[in-house]
Amino acid sequence: MMLTLLISGPNQPGNNIDVYLAPLIEDLKLLWETGVETFDSHKKEYFNLRAILLWTISDFPAYGNLSGCVTKGYYACPICSKNTCSQWLPKSKKVCFLGHRRFLPLEHPFRKRKKHFNNQQEHDFMPQPSSGEEIYDYLAGFETTWGKKIKPKKVGSKKIKLKKIKSRKGASKKETPKKEKTKKEKTKKKKESIDERSKFWHKKSIFFELEYWKKLPVRHQLDLMHIEKNVTESVYGTALNLPHKTKDGLKARQDLEALGIKTELRPEPKGDRHWLPPAKYTLNSAEKHLFYETLSNIKVPYGYCSNFKNLVSDDVSKMNGLKSNDCHVLMQQLLPFAIKGVLDVKVRRTILSLCHFFNELCSKVVDVSKLGKLQSDIVLTLCLLEKYFPPSFFDVMTHLMVHLVREVRLCGPVHFRWMYPFERYMKTLKGYVRNHHRPEGCIAECYVAEEALEFCSDYLKNKKSIGNPHERVDERIRSGKPLSKATIDAVDAQLLDQAHLYVLRNTAVVEPYIEQHMLELKDLNPRHARKSTWLQSQHSRTFISWFKKEVGKRLANGEDICDDVRWLAKGPNFAVTKNSGFAINEYHFHRTSRDESRTTQCSGVSLVAHTMHIASAIDSNPVYGVVTYFGRIKEIWDLNYHMFSIPVFMCDWVDSRGVKKDDLGFTVVNFDRLGQKSEPFVLASQVKQVFYVQDQQDENLHVVGFTPHRMYKYGSNGETDDMLEFDVTFDLAQDSALLDLDDDFLCTRPDGEGILVLCFCDMESDSASDHDEESKQRGPTTKTKANKVKLVITYNKKGVPVGKEATKLSTFEGLVARTMVPITYDSWLEVSEEVREGLWQYVLEKFVVDPKSRKQILQSIGKKWRNFKHYLYAKFIKNRSKDTKANLFKPPKDYPFIKKEDWKVFVSHRVTKKWEEKSMKAKNTRAHHKYNHRLSRKGYAGLINDIMQETGKTEEEIDRTLLWKKARELKTGGYDADVKTIVDKIDELQKSGSFGEVTCGTHDVLTEALGTQEQRGRVRGMGRFITPQQYFYLPKNVKYYLEIENERVDKRINKLEDDLEKLKRGVLNVFEAASCQIGGVIEDFEKQPHNESLDNSCLLAVEFAANVVAKGTIMKASDENIEVMIETILQGEALVPFPLEEEFIVKVKDALGHILSWPRHLVIRCSDLGKVVAKSVKKHATPVKKAATPVNEDVTPVKEDATPPKEEIGSNKKEKGTGKMVDGEKQPCDMEGGNDVEEGNDVEEVLIGIEKKIKKEKQNVTMQRRWTRAQMKTRIRIENSSILKMTAMMADGQVTKVDSIRVQSENDLFGYDSYTYLTWDDFEAVLTMDELTGAVIVSYMMVLFNKLKYGSPEKDHGICFVNPAVISPSTRKGKSKNIDDASRGLADRLSKRKGNDIIFMPYNPGRHWVLGVLDMKSDTCYYLDSLSSANFNMQLKQIVDSAMVLYTTQSGSNKRVKLNWVNVTCPVQPGSTECGYYMLRFMKEIVEEGIEVLVKDNIGDGKVEYTAADIDEIREEWSTFVTDFIYR
Repeated sequence: MMLTLLISGPNQPGNNIDVYLAPLIEDLKLLWETGVETFDSHKKEYFNLRAILLWTISDFPAYGNLSGCVTKGYYACPICSKNTCSQWLPKSKKVCFLGHRRFLPLEHPFRKRKKHFNNQQEHDFMPQPSSGEEIYDYLAGFETTWGKKIKPKKVGSKKIKLKKIKSRKGASKKETPKKEKTKKEKTKKKKESIDERSKFWHKKSIFFELEYWKKLPVRHQLDLMHIEKNVTESVYGTALNLPHKTKDGLKARQDLEALGIKTELRPEPKGDRHWLPPAKYTLNSAEKHLFYETLSNIKVPYGYCSNFKNLVSDDVSKMNGLKSNDCHVLMQQLLPFAIKGVLDVKVRRTILSLCHFFNELCSKVVDVSKLGKLQSDIVLTLCLLEKYFPPSFFDVMTHLMVHLVREVRLCGPVHFRWMYPFERYMKTLKGYVRNHHRPEGCIAECYVAEEALEFCSDYLKNKKSIGNPHERVDERIRSGKPLSKATIDAVDAQLLDQAHLYVLRNTAVVEPYIEQHMLELKDLNPRHARKSTWLQSQHSRTFISWFKKEVGKRLANGEDICDDVRWLAKGPNFAVTKNSGFAINEYHFHRTSRDESRTTQCSGVSLVAHTMHIASAIDSNPVYGVVTYFGRIKEIWDLNYHMFSIPVFMCDWVDSRGVKKDDLGFTVVNFDRLGQKSEPFVLASQVKQVFYVQDQQDENLHVVGFTPHRMYKYGSNGETDDMLEFDVTFDLAQDSALLDLDDDFLCTRPDGEGILVLCFCDMESDSASDHDEESKQRGPTTKTKANKVKLVITYNKKGVPVGKEATKLSTFEGLVARTMVPITYDSWLEVSEEVREGLWQYVLEKFVVDPKSRKQILQSIGKKWRNFKHYLYAKFIKNRSKDTKANLFKPPKDYPFIKKEDWKVFVSHRVTKKWEEKSMKAKNTRAHHKYNHRLSRKGYAGLINDIMQETGKTEEEIDRTLLWKKARELKTGGYDADVKTIVDKIDELQKSGSFGEVTCGTHDVLTEALGTQEQRGRVRGMGRFITPQQYFYLPKNVKYYLEIENERVDKRINKLEDDLEKLKRGVLNVFEAASCQIGGVIEDFEKQPHNESLDNSCLLAVEFAANVVAKGTIMKASDENIEVMIETILQGEALVPFPLEEEFIVKVKDALGHILSWPRHLVIRCSDLGKVVAKSVKKHATPVKKAATPVNEDVTPVKEDATPPKEEIGSNKKEKGTGKMVDGEKQPCDMEGGNDVEEGNDVEEVLIGIEKKIKKEKQNVTMQRRWTRAQMKTRIRIENSSILKMTAMMADGQVTKVDSIRVQSENDLFGYDSYTYLTWDDFEAVLTMDELTGAVIVSYMMVLFNKLKYGSPEKDHGICFVNPAVISPSTRKGKSKNIDDASRGLADRLSKRKGNDIIFMPYNPGRHWVLGVLDMKSDTCYYLDSLSSANFNMQLKQIVDSAMVLYTTQSGSNKRVKLNWVNVTCPVQPGSTECGYYMLRFMKEIVEEGIEVLVKDNIGDGKVEYTAADIDEIREEWSTFVTDFIYR
């Protein structure tokens, strides 16, 4: 029965509650004495109904109102009453409840201990609770004071108390003020009037009017729900030192000093503060972080509890919003996980014992024989808490735990008596309130209306009545119900047999067949009859086939076989139904792969099985026993036996050697040690759900947490209790380990962190964390604090201020920025030159500075001015803008120099929507800064000085890599996680020695480790005011640098005329030999590491090795390309192989001073050029008859329809009169002219000869091409296609005359203005079936786009395209751009797709094209690779997955999308260069047939490879499209 009465706040009736209870008492008397005639609808008869009130259930304050006892002060315990052991704490100004040693046995050793308790031995007996009859007799004649005390009112300066007195008619009237009595008279009168019983009781409860009330053993129930909540908050609040929740602090420590106990915890005065030594029960910073991290990372099953990640905040060290149920789960289940690896082991075991007590107490099934042990355990736990924790920890709620077991023994399980159902119903009643000024009336009206409707609904057909809801859990959840859309797959036959065998072994109707089969095996194999292992193995291998034959034999003999056995004998269907989720036995199960992207963990299972196991390592005879297995669900199968289906789980089971119990009783598993691989399946109905928590002490281990049943039936009609019953997570035995009798035990911990407390306030903060605001801030620097004597500023070699004077200059700059620059300017650029000059002159008055540093100082003032404005906005505007009572336009008192008018302008600008958008944009930008330094005002310059003093190095010897690492070190040592990754990468690069000292160029170890190029105007790791020219020594004036180079080259022109004659016949072969590295003259770049002694200068060619266009320096070598820095331009109009489109670097002349990727075969090292020249001349030279013979006379043109001569196609045969390489060996040269070119020729001389020769060679570039035989056959195929033939003619006639052709498409192709440039290389690639470039791919995507938009009929299947340059590393800025940029680019494209749900993503991870097709409707990404790779490209997968996360975040959707990646079977390319054509063919088929071609896995219409006609169709469509642009 619940009293439907809502009494709020200070208006609660107190003792007057009996007035409201009087009608209820009358009804209860009637039900007890006379009874009520009631109609039994089942038996259709009347009977006399009698009822009894067993107890009341309320929270603790209402306990006092209903029972009449005192629940505050010294006698707040209603069970102990006058025998309550309490003590006043003078500093904390509250009562604590100690003395729990009284509840111990008389011979217990704790009774004699003094030091860690109250310095006294305990000789008192355990207090006995008073019976109802004793209380009834004790309160006989007790006068109850009705009404509530009226607060004194002030009349003038005096307080006049008005008391209520009873008149003869029972009315109340007010006394007139009388003459005040003396203090003695008041005290004497008070003592005479106070009844001794009023110390313990307020009134005699109205319930004693019931005849049976005084005979009840328990009349009012203690509120376990709120007791558990308060104790939980006290435990974690004290351990974490949370404000307003901790029971520790300065006053608590001063109470220890006043009581003379725990002297080592007494506060130590330090100036105006007090130092509180670290106690055993507090956590240090590392343990706090581990505590919060454990709770925030815990994933529990569905419906288990709240998501603690939303309740725990490690950044601000808070646990907010914990409800009663959250504390219930935390105390009984999650708190043991969080403290498993923290705190002192003795304190830890004590808290675990407390958790164990509440877990046992809240069990729905109580073993009465264990209640005595449970009572002794909680008494011992409370005594240990007294030993470790301060007295302020023990409020009345902590003390009431000692009486909870008594109520369980007398009244049964607590879930029948706690407050949870009433609190939930109160939420329903509060939901009725519409008028908050009249809540009682709203509740009454809605309640009556609901009762009336429920009564009327009984007379309506086919209508469900309101009121008690129907059972929430569907019956199918108990028997089995899929939670997701199923997929049907054909599975491996061996796995299917394993699942089928497990089903047979665990089906009751099959057990006779199993026994018969085992007997037959023993009869057929008498030698192995006693070998259990062999019999089990043989049984597993042969039972399925034997069972099928046996059932068939019995059916043939006419025996009656049940249908289940018949269908089981036939076996399951090979097409298995798979689900991602399944509900059974009131559990929700999911696969492990799903849990990775969810906040819940529903894949953990445990199985208690009867199986064979060995007792020890020396035991060779296994026996049957009970073993508990732990695992995770890998897949969920629903085996179809035609007439019925059986769900099974395929799991990864932990081997028995990977399961153990630690010293605290936790079950710990190691998923690196998996077993039972031959039996991975289990019936879904057999398992129980568990969850796993990362162990705090070993990252390879997981602690097992047990999941409770959601429903518990306890009534004949199936009534249920919706509260969870938690299994015991750990098995903590109360033994001598808890009973610590060590007199030398210290309450402090050596590895702890104390608390520093201000003496003049109650604010407390961790020493390891932030102090209070007043102690942390320096306060604003004013002009009175500025220097009165000029300080001389010293500079280092790079012109940066250093030393203590530099720090003072920095402080002064901040002062100037705050006081002399108005805050009304929107940006520093708006500050006039006059104001800046005034700032500069003011600085010169106080400091002696270098006149050249004017720009630096003004920039520094500008930065501090911006920081000051941000500080004003964050502190005085941002947090108060939503407060309607706050006066934003009042300037802050701390800065009196701010004018009121300026402040109004500043506030008006900051509260606009435009400013909020700008601020949010800047905040998002700052969020991407991962590697922030931790330097103070001394900056990098001060750090350099410190390193110079420590190591003795000079300023030039200190590398910026060292500075970058030092600047990001934590005070406690080590680095953040993001910084640690870069530091490890730097250490690897330095150890490998792959980088030398860079003297000209920005690509060093730090640049490689960070993965991004240096930006203009700054150098990372060097601080402000250091330019790239200062650190990297780059030429400031490129033009001046080139003039010097040209003058040096011109001086040597005359000396090169003779060398040109020697090179005229062999120069082409020279560079081909250099690019192909013939004869081992040029070694591989990996075999020539960069060091100071090695010349890294090189010549750079395009198209073929002889076409040298520039000179540069090798920065880094890789397998395919080489990163070089361009230093000298020879052919400025030539196109670079890999243009930097983002920086508009397409031609060689634009690349001066930049680092580019260059093909390996077109890079010739200058140090090897002389050897190559000499070797090639020996190899190809003939007697020179005419000195004026043109160079190109010896070059044989190659026609389009002709095959190259045999001697030109890679022949290694030895020819007469030439020096050749035969089988890799060097042969001598027989010609006389073979030694005309010496190896010592200067590299620059060869370079000038090439520069003159290049003009004549460029005219014959087209005819001098050398193709492979496959390319020649492809070229011949052009003759059969008029379109390709015409395109080839136009390319030879028109394209060779221009650098490139611009191909334009409409804006909605990629979501922006789309165009690309086609060069001769692109046409040659298509005409010769060479590897396609990104420009060809983009231009063909324009073809498909036009088909979709303008085709007839329209074939728009909702397809859009992604530019491969956005996501492919080969078309981006080398390979240095990180995956985040590609993901952001793809996410932006998805946001501009305009409703298109199919996205084409061409991707080139490196000389190979693949295709990704993203289906937004089904959250599926199809992967097509013409090399038929079994695995996905992980870089593409990471880009697409990250882009989907960014897209859903940007779109504001709460949907968590996890893509389903499908590897599509497609035609396989026969060679090595057809990947681009195959990818274009894939896109063409999808455009024409839609996404169904991928869903049905029918790409290519079943072809193994595409025919030549299929590929030529792609080439012809591309040629037709680009021909129009050639005409333009």
